[in-house]
This record gives sequence, structure tokens and C-alpha cells, in this order.
Amino acid sequence: MLKHENMLDERKNQIQVLVETAETLVTKLHQQALAGNISMEDAKQRAISALDAMRYGDNGYFMIYDMNSTMVHHPITASLIGRDLKSLQDVNGVYIIREQVDMAKNGGGFVAYHWKKTGSDETPYPKIAYSLPFTPWGWVLNTGLYVDDLDATFYQDVQRLLLLVALIALMLIGLSITIARSITSPLNRLKTLLQTAEVNLDLTVRSRLNGNNEITDLGRAFNNLMNAFEETLRGISQGANQLNQEVSKLENLSDHIVGASTQQSQDTGSIAALVEQFAESINVISHDADKMKSLSNESGVQAKQGASTMRATISNMDQMSEKSQRSSSAVSELDHHSKEIEGIISVINDVAEQTNLLALNAAIEAARAGDQGRGFAVVADEVRNLAVRTSDSTKQIASTIQELRTGIETTVGHIEESVTVVNSNMSQTHEAEQRVREMHQMSQDLIHIIDDVSGALHEQSSANRELANRIQHIADMASNNHRSASDVQGSAREVNGLVSKFNQSVSRFKISQTI
Repeated sequence: MLKHENMLDERKNQIQVLVETAETLVTKLHQQALAGNISMEDAKQRAISALDAMRYGDNGYFMIYDMNSTMVHHPITASLIGRDLKSLQDVNGVYIIREQVDMAKNGGGFVAYHWKKTGSDETPYPKIAYSLPFTPWGWVLNTGLYVDDLDATFYQDVQRLLLLVALIALMLIGLSITIARSITSPLNRLKTLLQTAEVNLDLTVRSRLNGNNEITDLGRAFNNLMNAFEETLRGISQGANQLNQEVSKLENLSDHIVGASTQQSQDTGSIAALVEQFAESINVISHDADKMKSLSNESGVQAKQGASTMRATISNMDQMSEKSQRSSSAVSELDHHSKEIEGIISVINDVAEQTNLLALNAAIEAARAGDQGRGFAVVADEVRNLAVRTSDSTKQIASTIQELRTGIETTVGHIEESVTVVNSNMSQTHEAEQRVREMHQMSQDLIHIIDDVSGALHEQSSANRELANRIQHIADMASNNHRSASDVQGSAREVNGLVSKFNQSVSRFKISQTI
């Protein structure tokens, strides 16, 4: 059956490759038409001609349908060209062309049907066809092969196989009778040997079958088994004796372990007390470290506050220095204006003196004029008096301005001294702030160190607790060892009894003696 399927698959592969080759040819002609080398109609005619010329086998050829099951080209029966073959059926009711077109629409596939052979009678023969679509032209490319010869070949192979099986069966029957006779007698002898070994517990019996077949192999396997049993029992007996000796040693060792475990329990108790004292000391140191950390934190906070206060003081001093400098500039500006006023007063004083001289000259000229110049003399006298008062006033103003300038110069000196003092204080305050910052950083470093020490102490405390637990575990193990050693002593005595019984059981078997 498998051969028949293989032959059918070969036929399918053959027609599939043929149709794919035809599809490749049509595709190339279509590409030439798209490139403008030939017209599309000319490409179709060349494709039909090429497929018409492509024959294979005795009667192999290609057919072309459209997607509506109408025959486009048939190289054998030209009368079918242009006909709608949708309703064409074979003797089993298979719609031959319709199903082939459906397969092509789904991407290609096989259709099995029955059809008469060209040039023969009307008898339908099994045939298989393969279809592929060529979508650009709406074509279905198809070809098929008859497969009736596969059935004939298959049935011939089946007949030959049945005949061969019958001959082999007859040969096997005769051979099995002969083999059964050659097997039964040696097996009976082996059975007798096994029964002897079972009843008498005799492991010295051996098979003496000669030959080179499965039965003699079985006899040799029986001998090997008896040899293995003998060696095993002999080894067990020797092992039991050795075990008895080792159990005696074990009893002595268990006595030693009991004493050692007792001493170990006492030692672990002493170590546990020391570890507890050490843990208490670590707790005290850890408590002191926590207090030191708290004090360092407080110092750090105070140092930080002090640095903040100094920064505020520096800011106030900066403002004070800036205001003093502005005051010094304002006073200097006032001194400059005072100098300008002195110049103006000097000019006014010169004008008053000139006016006084002019008034004096006018009075002299009025006196010369007599009565006619008397009124002018009065005016000149008033002008002179005004010039005298003006001169006196300017002198008072000049004196006052001179005192003002002296005060301004003194004030500028004091302001400059204040600025110097403020700058000196700012420098010292900056230095003090830097020292406070360094103190704060040192306190932070100290806190980190204390944290590390505290962490190490906590780890050490945890390690001590773990050590105490392990010591307790060791103490428990020592106690368990003590109990186990006692148990071992009892078990060793029991093993001695079991070994004796075991030796008695082994001695029941008969084995060959070794020298």
C-alpha cells in the first residue's frame, strides 16, 4: 500500500512540475508584452502555440480554460474550444472542469476523475490532473496523467508478496519443529540441575552441555550464575567475619566517643559563658557609641546654626560697609559743593568790593556836584552800605562753610575708619565661619565613624549571638553524640548477634572448598 502511495505521489509531482514550467513560460511572454516588446494578443497566441508544442510521454498535453470553465485551447479536440464545460461530469459524477477551475482559484491543486483514453474504446480510466491559475489573463493551465497502470503494478506486487509469505511460513513451521526438539532435551537437563540446587542447597552443580547455540549459552549462563552465587556466599562469609571484627572496634570507639562528648559538653558550657560576657561588653560599648553619636549630632546642629548666624552677620556687615561707602561718597559730594559755594561767595565778595568802590566814587562825584548831586549821593551811600553788608554776609557764609568743610573732612575720616573696621571684622567673621564649617564637617565625619563603629558592633553582636547559637548547637550535638554513642554500643551488640545468625544461614549452602 505504501508503494502504491509513493508511485501516486511521484505522478502528482511530475504533472505539478510540468504545469509550473508552463506557467513560467506564459509569465515570461506576459512580461515581454508589458515591456512593449510584443503586443498582449501576440503574447497570448505565442503562449498557446508554445503549450500546444509542449508534449510529454505518449499522450501528454496541456489545456487552457478561463475562470468560467470555458475551453480556451485544447491541442487534441479543437471542437471543445469556446464551449462552456462547467457541467461536464465523469461516470462518478465528478464535475471535471469546474473542480479544476475551483482548485486554480484557490492557488492550484489536484483533481482525480475517470476519462476515456485517446484512440481507445469508451472505457473510463482513472486519471489525475493539476491546475494552476494565470491571473493576468484569467487563464487556468492544466494537464493530467492516467494512473490505471499503478493499480496493475500494485496488484502484481501484492500477489508476489503473498506467495513469498506462504513459502516462508511453510519453512518456518518445519524449522520450528526441529528447533523445538533440539531445545526440549537440554532444557530438561538444566531443569534437573536447578531442582538439585534448590532441594540440596548445592551450589557445586554445573551444566555440561556442549555446542555453540542458545541452549549451550543458557548452560554457560547457569554455570556462571552458580559460580557467582558461590563467590557471593564466600564473600559474604568473609565479610561477616570482618564485620564482626569491625563491630568490636566500633564498641571500643563508641566508649571513647561517650567520654569525649561528655568533655565537649563541659567545654562548650564554659565557652558559652565567655561569649555571653563578651556580648554584654559589646552592648555597653554600643550604648556609649550611640550616646557619642547623639552628642556629635547635637554639635553638628549647633555648628550649622552658628555658621548660619555668621552668614547673616556677614550679610549685615556687607550692607553696613556698602552704606558707609555711600555715606562717604555723599559727604565727599557735599564737600565738593561747599568748594563750589566758596568760589561763588568769593565772586560775590569781589563784586561787593567793586560796588563799594563805585559807590565811594559816586559819593565823591556827587559832593563835587553840590546840591544837584545830593540825591545821587544818598543813593550811592545806600549802595555802599548794601555792598558793605553783602561783604560782611559773604564773610560769615565763608566762615560757616569753612567750618562745614572741616566737619565734613572729619566725618569722612570717621566713615573711612568705620569701613576699615567693618572690612576687618568681615574678614575675621569669614574666617570664623570657615572654622565653624570645618567643625560641622568634622562632626559629620565623626558621626560617620561612629556609625561604622556602631554597625561593626551590631554585626559583632549578631555574630556573637550566632556564635552562641552555634555553641549551643555544638553542645546539643555533643549530647546527641553521647546518646548516639550509647545507641551504637547497643547496636554493635545486636549486630554481633545478627552476624552469628547470618554465618549459620550461609553454612547451610554447599560450596566448593578453596585452598
